[in-house]
Amino acid sequence: MSAEARLLIVDDDPAIVAGLVAAFTGPSNDTRYEITSTTNAADAVALYQAHDPHVVILDVGMEPLDGFGVLAALRRADPDACVIMLTGHDDVRAAVRAMREGAENYLTKPYEAESLRLTVAKALAHVQLSRQHRLSAAQLPVDPGTVEAMLTAPVVRLLEIMARKRSPLLVVGEAGTAKQLAATLSHRLSHGTSEPLLQVQASRTPADGLEALLFGETEHAAAKDRGLVHLARRGTLFVHLAEALPISVQARLARVYGSSDARDNNTAQDAPARSRLVVSSRATLGEFKQRMQREFVHLFAPLPLHIPALRARGRDGIVALAHVLLRDQFARTGTGPSQLSEGAQDLLGAHTWPGNIPELEDCLSMAALQADTRDTLSADDIRAVLQDPGLLVVTPEVRQETPVLRTLAQVEQEHVAAVIRACQGNVSEAARVLGITRTTLYKRMRDIAP
Repeated sequence: MSAEARLLIVDDDPAIVAGLVAAFTGPSNDTRYEITSTTNAADAVALYQAHDPHVVILDVGMEPLDGFGVLAALRRADPDACVIMLTGHDDVRAAVRAMREGAENYLTKPYEAESLRLTVAKALAHVQLSRQHRLSAAQLPVDPGTVEAMLTAPVVRLLEIMARKRSPLLVVGEAGTAKQLAATLSHRLSHGTSEPLLQVQASRTPADGLEALLFGETEHAAAKDRGLVHLARRGTLFVHLAEALPISVQARLARVYGSSDARDNNTAQDAPARSRLVVSSRATLGEFKQRMQREFVHLFAPLPLHIPALRARGRDGIVALAHVLLRDQFARTGTGPSQLSEGAQDLLGAHTWPGNIPELEDCLSMAALQADTRDTLSADDIRAVLQDPGLLVVTPEVRQETPVLRTLAQVEQEHVAAVIRACQGNVSEAARVLGITRTTLYKRMRDIAP
């Protein structure tokens, strides 16, 4: 049976290493561990990179390289390294320093085996939670022109200015306007890739679970050390579609990320966070102010970031983005058209794009199928997609009273069309909901379209 978790143990005392290994290999363990150990602190980083452990147990008092030197080296190699430090008995200063320099937790020696196992189990839970919600700032497009085409040049300039501050940021815009890209770019400009970027999909998380997800199990005294607010460390916590946050969670986020004056009244449970809060919303700024808790709204004063809808960017903006998307599509597949005719550009620039960027991307993908082996998309290729109600979101509303006696193909067509409308033209999201690949969905859309 394969291991459920990987541990790396670093201590210069062979007897302590043997005791630590025994604590995780005995019959009382519910989790199966794969353990790598060393008594040479200089080998720690190489072993970490070779074995990719979930948790590192690291002694502070080693020579000539102490635990803090190893911790710093591990954090340079992997900013997300989860490290539990072993300190001397009641060495408060070492414990505080360990947490300040990025350790997940600490234990004082001598320790009880059960306490050690519980601490590691909690750390593993944190690692799993963090990985589930992690975004990668390293995956940003490397070409600045691509980023500007996706977000518009004024938005990018504002993000560059706001990156100098760590104040909370509100990103507003319709569905499909690349709000997540804006949040990721904001993080990259502020932190590079050295700190974590965690995301919460507020609209997809049950309301009664959001508080525990963000702040941890509230019945524990150290609740602030359990949720994503803590796991974001000095990086960024991105809450997508913040309008789905319950009022109680909004109020608590306001306390944690609020001004220094507001922080003076915080309880220990709601101590200020070190991470930066970025939230997105599909509501207009006026709607956001009306719907959200007042202190939460005040976090984002005076300047929210508004990303314009695709139709508001004008012909040049739409065509510039189309060129970028088509180029990226060609780079991924190595086949298909890589250019747009003037007539195709005119049609794209005149369309209203209710589905925004995902709709444009899917239109180009479908048009590329029409073009087959040609290297340039024509006006006819684009027109064939925009005028076909079975391919994009321009489909008639399903009638409230639908006849029962229908063919299976008709039922399938209506369901696919309804899912695409619900996903606002985002074929990737629709394919996920339907449980099929994008390629299969494209074929299904062509086959069942009237």
